[in-house]
Amino acid sequence: MAEGLLRSALSTHVCEFASVGSAGTSTPPGLPASVHSVTACRELGIDISGHQSRPLSPALINEADLILTMEAHHRQAIVTAWPQATARTYVLSAFPLPDQYTGSSGGRGMPPGVADPIGLVLEEYRHTRDEIAGYLKQAMPRIESAIQAAAGRS
Repeated sequence: MAEGLLRSALSTHVCEFASVGSAGTSTPPGLPASVHSVTACRELGIDISGHQSRPLSPALINEADLILTMEAHHRQAIVTAWPQATARTYVLSAFPLPDQYTGSSGGRGMPPGVADPIGLVLEEYRHTRDEIAGYLKQAMPRIESAIQAAAGRS
């Protein structure tokens, strides 16, 4: 859902040169989006029916200018496996906030992440969709700025 929501939220200008993708820290390749994910996104006019899962890989990490995770443990798994990605890896819920929330916050505590609704009812997927959309709305100026800076278009 996050990939589809982010893609639909980006400005037309940034969409011209941005590449948005998703990958899982512990997912097998080729799984379709869940029926409830597809339904929840379709309700907003976003089609993710063609989505297929893919595991995170060194190539994807090295190509990414910005990595947004759903939960702190996802971020931790990434920066543990690929320390070179630390400065560009954030928990989505913390991204719109000041830079002290990069994962090893000095006593302030990381904002809660977005829990995966896998196996739950459609209403939980809608809640997750809306939670992700809310964080994206808050973070969009910073996300677009990061994308433009990485592309040399700031």
